[in-house]
Amino acid sequence: AAVFDQSYFGKFFLEGPEAAEAADWVCTARMDESRKPGSVAYTALCNAKGGVMADLTVTKFSENSFYFVTGGTTPTHDLRWVQDQVEKKGFKASVRDVSDDYDLICLQGPASRKILSGITDVDLSDESFPFSTFQECKIAGHTLNLLRLTFVGELGYEIHVPRASAPEVYKAIMKVGKELASEKGFPFSPAGYRAIDSLSAEKNYRHWHADLSNEETPAMANIGFVTAQKLKTDKPFLGREALEVEKATGLKQKLVCLTLDDPNPENPLHGLETIFANDICVGVIR
Repeated sequence: AAVFDQSYFGKFFLEGPEAAEAADWVCTARMDESRKPGSVAYTALCNAKGGVMADLTVTKFSENSFYFVTGGTTPTHDLRWVQDQVEKKGFKASVRDVSDDYDLICLQGPASRKILSGITDVDLSDESFPFSTFQECKIAGHTLNLLRLTFVGELGYEIHVPRASAPEVYKAIMKVGKELASEKGFPFSPAGYRAIDSLSAEKNYRHWHADLSNEETPAMANIGFVTAQKLKTDKPFLGREALEVEKATGLKQKLVCLTLDDPNPENPLHGLETIFANDICVGVIR
């Protein structure tokens, strides 16, 4: 298991009597009454042309409260985008930035459940705590929000803890993790962002700033599943018309994964290199 400090991620609430309507408008995933409180959704935020303005997670606390968690490089951009769309549509809802109020400790790996089970007051079994859900719980006597999510492709949890409580919660996780690792013989340590990058790439997950942008639609980026359910309904959402046209006419480009034949290339790839096939430019490396 590994512990990642992702406190630099953006965090904000969308709240108010029309928060559900506002969230359902800006998000490609369904945020209406079909989504139960306590669930977490990975979703895209599209513009009117269907381009992805952000990909992030949204936790439904209640019909009047939605918790957005953004990537660490785009918090201001994502918050402002949601805020602007809510204001343009005139929803009775507001955006509240809590990025500096909560730290985010991310515990990932096959042993993550065993580590947390010894210090939490909730049942972490699949039946009681399924993937893409959240529960309020306590660790080391501190109340926090626990989300069962992963960005590295393994069993894992996001621990959203008030900033003042974070040091003690971190110490408790590290203490139990080290003890279990020593007893059971598995590796356990803090890890950094480069590890997240490589692990998420192996799992074929997306980084908005690297793998997709507002010029690509979800389908182009191979995350069309974030729009699939809502496109089966007649519910309006930002970008729907453009995505319906794309669905009818087909894709003109698509993100794919390529590997190098040479494991140690003379010239490393940094991105934006052109790809040629039969002397014809067929793409660009992201």
